[in-house]
Amino acid sequence: MERDLVSLINKIQSKRGEDAFEVSNNPISEALNQEKDLKIIYDEGDLTKNFVRFATDLLSVKFGEHFMEDIIKGFGETLKTDRNDFKESYRNKPSSIKEILPSVFIHTSMSKILMESLIIDLVTKARLTIKFYSLEKGRDQTWTMELIMKEAEKYDSITAFGRGNPSAYSAAIKLGIREAIIIAMKKRKHGMIYEQAIKEKMKTL
Repeated sequence: MERDLVSLINKIQSKRGEDAFEVSNNPISEALNQEKDLKIIYDEGDLTKNFVRFATDLLSVKFGEHFMEDIIKGFGETLKTDRNDFKESYRNKPSSIKEILPSVFIHTSMSKILMESLIIDLVTKARLTIKFYSLEKGRDQTWTMELIMKEAEKYDSITAFGRGNPSAYSAAIKLGIREAIIIAMKKRKHGMIYEQAIKEKMKTL
């Protein structure tokens, strides 16, 4: 009981940065019969530093090597083995290219929303779980899953949604429902096309 109380007090009183997040290997640790659960808090001061540290941990197999091929695919063009392999626009910003392991480079020249999206995608590829502390602080608390899905119905594409309501889009990324929104948009678009085809057909009868 004492231990639980101390943990609860520390959790409530902890002062995390607004870009801090926590990554855990639970529940995949049980499925893979790993010896212990691993939970790491990334709170280096800003999202870029948190991303660099998380990427380093991922690629140095701190969370395991079971899904490394999927993880590498998840990085896409943000990961190279030679800094000269990055496109010129990235090479023109040397500070945005980081060597995180010997001959392993990542670039960090991207918007905050894109970086959050990439972090969530990597977490998904590695079968991990993530929690953003900004959600606990109330910054995105007004955006529940239901409200986000309802807001997204106003837009024809995920790009339009991101531009039209950055706050809801950012919350969708942090809640891990961006892909679900894309699928819902495609289904809705397909349904509208089908409905239009039926109407056109009716006119000819």
